[in-house]
Amino acid sequence: MRDLKSANEKKDSDQFTIARDKLTVAINARIGLQNELTQESQLRIDNLLREF
Repeated sequence: MRDLKSANEKKDSDQFTIARDKLTVAINARIGLQNELTQESQLRIDNLLREF
């Protein structure tokens, strides 16, 4: 019985690790997109300021 409980805890731990890793990837992707948008916005602002 103890082995079964241990196996279930390991399985839960593995699933948690997978979910955490997927969340980390999603967060990093969002940060990357935000950085790209920020750079694009800054470029547009710089271009507008050059016209003045």
